[in-house]
Amino acid sequence: MLHDAYRLAATVGGRFGHPDLAATASERHVMLAPATGDPLRVAVSDWHRSTHFLQNGHFAAGLRLLDRALVRIEARDPRALGVRAQLHLRAAVMSARNGDGVRADDHVREARTLVGWGAAATPYYNTDASEVNVNIHWCAVPVESYDGTEAVTRASQVTVVDPSRPERVGHHHIDQARAWMLHGNRDRALAELNEARRISPHHTRIHPSVRETVRALAAARRSTGSLARFARWAGIRT
Repeated sequence: MLHDAYRLAATVGGRFGHPDLAATASERHVMLAPATGDPLRVAVSDWHRSTHFLQNGHFAAGLRLLDRALVRIEARDPRALGVRAQLHLRAAVMSARNGDGVRADDHVREARTLVGWGAAATPYYNTDASEVNVNIHWCAVPVESYDGTEAVTRASQVTVVDPSRPERVGHHHIDQARAWMLHGNRDRALAELNEARRISPHHTRIHPSVRETVRALAAARRSTGSLARFARWAGIRT
């Protein structure tokens, strides 16, 4: 319970603009993992640790951390499969940002296989090894490689709907806004942002990718009333 509580504190601190509290809680989450007696919790903490590498552009180091975590998981029960799937999904994003789209797709494929084998969708707090999340990552990987056309093509082949996962589904629409902007359809990009706002308003308002997309849309053409209204709602100066 304490391990999960530290993770919750880190998440809430980050969401509401208290990075110092989030960092402290995250550090304690990682340090406590070995004392829980659950090897899978150590892997979950490694997954959370990889966020630091992802956000700071240390992709090779982050991938090494995730690879080590995957090797250490020996169990084959649904929870273990779920944790492995979650690690593969993070490695997919890390690989894409590192410029290796092939490896990124391999990780998504591995995660999809594990889900098919009966992986627990939420093996631990704040983990998501659902089919919906696999599809979200499959669509997101090309965006990280600035291939908007492939991203929107993939999105047309899956259904990403799940009322129990508003942040994840909202994040999908944020990614799709970037994809449509890269694809050259700015109206559709704004529509995706508004859909993200409808599904997960707080997550959409604070997400840095939303700010980047709105500013790029404003720079690419004279701002429309609908774009200006969205920017005002999100507190974005264009």
